Amino acid sequence: MRKINFFSILILVATLIFNQATFAAKEPVKSKKETTSKNKKVKKETQSEKKEKSEKAEKKEKANKKSSLTKNEKEEKKSTKSEKKDKKGKGEGLEKKEAKKTEKAEKKEEVKSEKKDKVETKKTEAKKEIRDVKPTSTVKSNDPIDSKLKGPDGQAVHTGPRGGKYYINRNGNKTYITPDSK
Repeated sequence: MRKINFFSILILVATLIFNQATFAAKEPVKSKKETTSKNKKVKKETQSEKKEKSEKAEKKEKANKKSSLTKNEKEEKKSTKSEKKDKKGKGEGLEKKEAKKTEKAEKKEEVKSEKKDKVETKKTEAKKEIRDVKPTSTVKSNDPIDSKLKGPDGQAVHTGPRGGKYYINRNGNKTYITPDSK
């Protein structure tokens, strides 16, 4: 069994070597010109890639420099710009613009506070109206009114068909008066 395995492995190795030799023979032979032109193209591509990489690195460095500026340096740059504009006579315009912006912001705040006040007054008025509005009676009474008696909130007291005394409460329901509560 070992002999069979050994021979089968030898056969496989031989076929692999033979196949590689046939593939190598089938490839066309390239001239020196073709190989050198391909090498030049590869070199050009690598050079352009190197340029792109270096440009990207420079951009990153510039961005890092800008971000690494301290607040003081930024303020100094702004002040020098404003001084140049002042020399040209444009700095006054900037001050006016800033003043207008602050005025607009103040006006907006005033309008907001006025709106809040209006909303609050409307809410309180609505609450008062709700308190003042008496619900309409769902019970209509054709019973005679006893003028001598009144309900706890000054309601009219009616006499029912069987002689019971009642008044109509805020919810519009009949509330009977017991003889003790008269």
